[in-house]
Amino acid sequence: MTRNFSNEIIEILRRDILRGSSRTIAADHPLGEGGVGLDSLALVELVTALENHYDIDIPEEEWIDRGRLTIDVLAEIVARGLKEDTSGERSDRNGQHIEHGSRPGRGERMRAAFEEQGVLGGAKWIAEKAVKKTTGAAFHQSSFYILSYDLRSGSASTLPNNPELTFRLAELKDIGAAEQIYAPQERQRKRQRFHERISNGHLCYAAWIGDRMVAIDWVTDKTDFEPTTGLTISPAPGSCYGLDLREHPDFKSQGIGMALLGHCLNDCRQRGFNTQFAIVDATNKKMLMASVQLLGFRTVGRIWSKKVLGKTSTQWEINGQTGSDSELVLTLD
Repeated sequence: MTRNFSNEIIEILRRDILRGSSRTIAADHPLGEGGVGLDSLALVELVTALENHYDIDIPEEEWIDRGRLTIDVLAEIVARGLKEDTSGERSDRNGQHIEHGSRPGRGERMRAAFEEQGVLGGAKWIAEKAVKKTTGAAFHQSSFYILSYDLRSGSASTLPNNPELTFRLAELKDIGAAEQIYAPQERQRKRQRFHERISNGHLCYAAWIGDRMVAIDWVTDKTDFEPTTGLTISPAPGSCYGLDLREHPDFKSQGIGMALLGHCLNDCRQRGFNTQFAIVDATNKKMLMASVQLLGFRTVGRIWSKKVLGKTSTQWEINGQTGSDSELVLTLD
C-alpha cells in the first residue's frame, strides 16, 4: 500500500502546531494566508516537527526557491527525503536502519570519533573543532538570498490584526525611539546610520504601539552600501530595495515584523514602484520562509561573501547573470 504522507503531515500539523485542532485542512491549499493560515512561527515549528518525525533534513531551497507550498507538495518533499527498505523501516544514505529522533548530537559525534578512531583520532576531532572556533574571527563566510516581490500582484497581508498597532514613516525626531530596537552596543552606529539614511531620502517605515517603536523597515530606490555583503547595491528604475527589517526584542514572535513588511509593500505599490527587492541572510530561515510562503516573495539570486582578516570578497548571481565586482544592480531583466 502506498504511504499517504499528506495525511501523516496533516496529523503532525494538528498535533504539534495547531494544538489538536480538528478543523478541515485542505492538502492542496497554501500553508499561509488564504490556505492553512500558518504564521511565520508556525512555519518554523512545522519544519522542525517534520524533520524530527521523519529524521530528515529539508533543504532550505525547498522552502525558498519553489514558491508557496501545500501539504501535498510537502508530502512529495518528505517522500524524496526518506529512503525506505522493503520492510518499511527508515534507512540512512548508507542503508543503515535508524530510529526516529536518533540524529546524533555533538556529544555523540565526539564519542563516535573516539570509538572509531581511538584516542588520537578523538583528540584530532576535538582539535579540529577548536581550530575552527579560533579561526572564526579571522575568516567568516556567509551567503544571502536575493528576493523580489511583484508589487503589481495585489495587496499584501498586514496581519496581525492588533488594534494597538499603527504604522507611519519615521522622521529624524524619532531617532531616540528607533535606537531602542537595537542592542546597546549597536545604538551609536545605528543612530548614525538612521541620520544618514533619512538625510539621503530613504523611507523609514515604523510600527508603533503607543509611543514605542516596535519594528522598523527601510526602503530606498537609491544606491546603498551594504556592509554585511561588501556590496554597493542599486535597485533598477521603477523598483525599490527593502533592508534592515528589525523587531524590538520585547515584541518578537508576534508577527509584527511581517505586518510592517506587508504595510511597506502596500505603500510602495501606492507610490508607483513595480518591484521590491530584499536581501536576506541564508541563516535567517524564519524570515526567508515567511517572506516566500506568507507574503509571496520569490528567489531571484544569491550572494556569497567571504571575509578574511577584515577584507571582504563577494560573488553574486541574479537571474542568470553573475559577477564578483563590488556593485550589484537589482533587476529582473
